[in-house]
Amino acid sequence: ADVLNDLISARLTEKGFSVLDKQYVAERFRETRDYNAELKKDIQALTSFEVDFTPDDTLKDASALRLAQMIGADYVIIASLTSIGQTNKVFSGKGTIHGVNNAVTDYTARVSLRVLEAAGGGSVFGDVVRAVERIPQTDNLQVASSDVVNNLLDSAAVRIASRVGRRVEDIRQAKVEQSDAVPFLVNLNGIEGATIELDGAAIGTSGEGPVEFYAPPGIHSLRIFREWFFPWERPVNIQANQVLNVALELSDAGIERFRDLEGFKAALAIAREKGDASELGDYLISEGEAEKRKASYVHIDTSEVDTLSVGGDSEISTVDVKIEEEVK
Repeated sequence: ADVLNDLISARLTEKGFSVLDKQYVAERFRETRDYNAELKKDIQALTSFEVDFTPDDTLKDASALRLAQMIGADYVIIASLTSIGQTNKVFSGKGTIHGVNNAVTDYTARVSLRVLEAAGGGSVFGDVVRAVERIPQTDNLQVASSDVVNNLLDSAAVRIASRVGRRVEDIRQAKVEQSDAVPFLVNLNGIEGATIELDGAAIGTSGEGPVEFYAPPGIHSLRIFREWFFPWERPVNIQANQVLNVALELSDAGIERFRDLEGFKAALAIAREKGDASELGDYLISEGEAEKRKASYVHIDTSEVDTLSVGGDSEISTVDVKIEEEVK
């Protein structure tokens, strides 16, 4: 598959097409997605054209289109080597006017071709290319070649580039009906800060309640991940105003983490309750003391004294108050 891909890329470049190098694309996405082994594997397969795009593999077809959109490609060319076979023909010519026995072996390779419009994913061109390599033999001529497959692949690549080049104007003029993006909601039941990916691209994070996103309707790959939780990944059929309720499961490390956290929260709640009770008690005591002081007094009869000393023997100083009779 890699050899066929390289040959097609080279032949298309000869025709004036600008072809994105698969190695550049692969390295670009591997650098930012090493945290997800499964996604990394898919990207490696997609960028090396190792994915078999069949009608039953709609999800990976969609992923390839999203990848093409992210790198700014106009079209996606999908070529699949469908079969390689051989046909043996033998002619017994001895005893006839030809006088020589002849044998011919025809090796045939068939490659299916599809050109998809990257923005919407609609097919704008399709064909099946047939490449043939003929090896003749006679009684006096024997041919043994190990280059048959290489010749078949090169011939198929030349034919594919030629047919795409001849139909380039038709491909450009082909109109694909676009599906407008529709809103849908993702609800993680209160788990905030989880990264939400659609077809390998992050589109946002979760919130306290449902979060609204937009995407073309149809089959997509939805992946949700957050620290301390197991990643959640499913193929989803997005429809307008759809609500996706997702329950994330704690990982083993997350269970230990949140077990300690719950213990900490419980201790904090107890401490808070104790603190509130202590604070309330101090407040009530202070209020009672204030009321007590307001209601407390000492009655002193000064009718028989001229001078009143306030303080005791332990006081540093006393205050002398002279009592004068009220002048009437």
